Amino acid sequence: MGKLRECTLNFGEGLVWAVMYGDKRITLRRRRPEAHDFNQGDVVIGKFEEGHQLYLFITDDTEVTTFAELTDEVAREDGFNDADDALEKMIRYYPDLQPSDSLAIIRFQILR
Repeated sequence: MGKLRECTLNFGEGLVWAVMYGDKRITLRRRRPEAHDFNQGDVVIGKFEEGHQLYLFITDDTEVTTFAELTDEVAREDGFNDADDALEKMIRYYPDLQPSDSLAIIRFQILR
C-alpha cells in the first residue's frame, strides 16, 4: 500500500458514483503544488459534495502541463469533449483561469 497523505481532492455533485464504479479515474486541476503534486502510490481522501469520502490510490505521478498544452485525448479521459471544452468548463471553477496557468493531471483509482 502507498503512503497516506493528509490531502483531499474535492469533487462536485454527481461524481461519487463515477469514481466508485471506476468510470472516472482522472481529474484535472489548476495546479497548486502543495495540494496537487502526488507520487504514484500515494493515498489521498476524495471528498464528494454528497458527503461521501473515499480513499483514492494515486496511480501515476502528477503530470504537470498548462491548460494551453492540454490534449484532446486527456480532456476526453476526464469526460470533456475536447481541450477547448475542458478550458471553458474549468473557468466555472476558476473564473480567472488563463491558458498559460499550470495544470495538474491526477490519475487515481478507488482504494479497495
